[in-house]
Amino acid sequence: MTVDTLRRAIPYFRKHALLGGGWDPEKGSIATYFVECCIRVFHSVVRS
Repeated sequence: MTVDTLRRAIPYFRKHALLGGGWDPEKGSIATYFVECCIRVFHSVVRS
């Protein structure tokens, strides 16, 4: 499940944080943002 979560989280992170401008360094670290992305996609991994 860990690998599946990371496989889904990396593109999500790239799209929302890096390309979409969702990450704001004044609100938190990029590592924290990535962990939050992992949490968001984890639910879909568990359900599949």
